[in-house]
Amino acid sequence: MIKMKGPERIKELTRKKTELDLERALEMLARKFVAAVQDEIRTKNIIDRGFLLRSIRILRPGRFERDCISSASHSIICEYGRRPGGKFPPLIELQQWCRRHGLPIKAAFPIARKIQIYGLPPRPFWRPSVEKIEKERTLVLNKIDRNYKE
Repeated sequence: MIKMKGPERIKELTRKKTELDLERALEMLARKFVAAVQDEIRTKNIIDRGFLLRSIRILRPGRFERDCISSASHSIICEYGRRPGGKFPPLIELQQWCRRHGLPIKAAFPIARKIQIYGLPPRPFWRPSVEKIEKERTLVLNKIDRNYKE
């Protein structure tokens, strides 16, 4: 057992407080980022069944780490769009989409063909959210860094 006195004890307490502050700050920033992504999805009306909205998650792979992910397979298509040409879009999913929107199921083929020929425009929701939170992230982490150095 090591007893710490004076400056060592203060350094140890400062380190522990800084680590706790950092964990709290990372959690707060991750939650704000998820909220910003969800707001962006709502603003751009990228909602059909709400799966994309509900798929945004915070993962905690390790200490001082937060990963924000979307588990929706179509999130990449929404974010970056789809280039013209390429593979034919999945008809089954488009038929389900037609059914949900009160269109005849036969409309799925012409819709898929149009998507294949002309592609889909991007509707970014992730990158704008990163840009929104980047300034706050920098300020918060710099403040914690300054507190630790003092």
